[in-house]
Amino acid sequence: MKNIFNYINNYGHLSFLEEPFNDIDNLVFSAISYVDYDSDDDVNNLTIKEIAHRYFSKHSNNEINMNIIAVKTGI
Repeated sequence: MKNIFNYINNYGHLSFLEEPFNDIDNLVFSAISYVDYDSDDDVNNLTIKEIAHRYFSKHSNNEINMNIIAVKTGI
């Protein structure tokens, strides 16, 4: 079964000029908005990639998996 992570792996490197914004992109951005970044850092001038690196460096896989409520990975 394919999921949001498969989509990101397959299309995440493409710009919206190469692959126009669609419903699944909207789902990805919606999911990102629910992440508790628990950060005192100013993230307003960072890219999503930079924010993700900071987030994953601060949290273990177990912590991250415990915070995923609505996304089923099929693993």
